[in-house]
Amino acid sequence: DRVRAVWDALLQLEKDGTLKPAGMQNSSHTWKQSEIRGDKMAFITSMEMKNTAIDEAAKAMDALKAELNEAVDFQCSKVSIQAAVYPGNGTRYVKHLDSCKGGPNRRLTVLFYPNIDWKAGDGGELRLYLPLKKEKAKHGEKEVVVPEGKTGEAAKRKAEIIDVEPTGNKVVVFLSDCVEHEVLRSNTKRAALTMWLC
Repeated sequence: DRVRAVWDALLQLEKDGTLKPAGMQNSSHTWKQSEIRGDKMAFITSMEMKNTAIDEAAKAMDALKAELNEAVDFQCSKVSIQAAVYPGNGTRYVKHLDSCKGGPNRRLTVLFYPNIDWKAGDGGELRLYLPLKKEKAKHGEKEVVVPEGKTGEAAKRKAEIIDVEPTGNKVVVFLSDCVEHEVLRSNTKRAALTMWLC
């Protein structure tokens, strides 16, 4: 099974020390703080690819770039792919954007989860903060901005929150510069391949 092969390969990369504690960056510096970001990672281009399963998955993800360029004139020339494992024990990654001023110019985030044995309670869900579409509606004398199709408490939120289970063979795609997201505390190992289209 190809998904299990990717899972096994990512765990082996963690075990043999290829994956290193992840860091964070802004426009002025880079730092590491495991309470904020607890995964171990490496960029595919920086590893010597000795694993067919990861190489095949990376090629499949990279093919998406060509398809987007052709289908919707996406004009993507650069792709980066990261392998990551959260070791469990409550590791997480706090709310963030994948693209910010002074950082990498990422436009689209594509995640592939090989977590074949993931089950409820394992943690490590991806929490997405989706911006709400706004409509203006007249209420008496004042104009109120109301999210599309929402009223009451939902209208007061700035984003719709969706938790995505990182189950095996799942792909998640979102805009890198406007969808804030976080990895919730992971109680067991959780792996992902992430591709950014720039």
